[in-house]
Amino acid sequence: MNNKDKKDVLNDSSGFGASQIANSLSDSVQNGSDAARIGSDLLRAKGEKLANVGYEQGKGNLFEYIENAKFMRNYANAGNSSLQSIPVTDAPKSLGGLGEPHSPADFKIVYGDKLHQEAQAKVNNDVHDTAVNFTNSKYNGMQRITYSDSYDDVKEKLDNMFAKGEISKSAYNDCILNLRTGLTDDKTGITSGGTSKAEIEQFRDADGKINSEAVRKYADSFEYKQYGLEIASSSINGAFAGGIMAGIITGTQELFAVYKDEKKLSEAMENLKCA
Repeated sequence: MNNKDKKDVLNDSSGFGASQIANSLSDSVQNGSDAARIGSDLLRAKGEKLANVGYEQGKGNLFEYIENAKFMRNYANAGNSSLQSIPVTDAPKSLGGLGEPHSPADFKIVYGDKLHQEAQAKVNNDVHDTAVNFTNSKYNGMQRITYSDSYDDVKEKLDNMFAKGEISKSAYNDCILNLRTGLTDDKTGITSGGTSKAEIEQFRDADGKINSEAVRKYADSFEYKQYGLEIASSSINGAFAGGIMAGIITGTQELFAVYKDEKKLSEAMENLKCA
């Protein structure tokens, strides 16, 4: 093999190696896209099922499914793959869920066969009603999740209720300890990031019912944004990985030239510093 052929082989190897590194670095974001697709499919299906249902009756379900989709995506994007089921309990078994629409918990985070955390979501129009609902003893130990922009108001209501003696210290402490702005895995600190009231209100049509088309568009946008992140990640990681491999190959070529007495070691080392 002549020197040109050797150089071509090294360059070909550089491209392959960079590709392998880039794929490895981008795996988690690719998994995030899979999770976003599953979450979006579930949300679209729920939107269709709730078509023409009263907004007040259906908004809680939509909140749950959006929180579910965000959490699944963020969990996978962070490089995790140990979730054993879709967290939202309302998701049917036929779609990979737990099929527990009447469970006291709206979410269950499960690792293997072990239940790690449960969560309950409430999005009442009156934050006082949300605070009162959260004190129900059947939710003890569960995370309590509400609109991200209502969190402070709900907390204030709980403070006031406790100060007035309307709830016990144990009920208050359990609520405050578990109050969250979004579904959270306390084991890793990964969260959905929360869902605002305005995000849900966009699904109300002029007749006060759920607009399934608006739900579909939201789900599409959610999924496309993740795909954009995946493409960007692949491009950035590809450039980064290419830089690593270019450095390795440059070093190999320079040292090979020294071995063939085509360069002095001092010259090769100087070239490597500039590479």
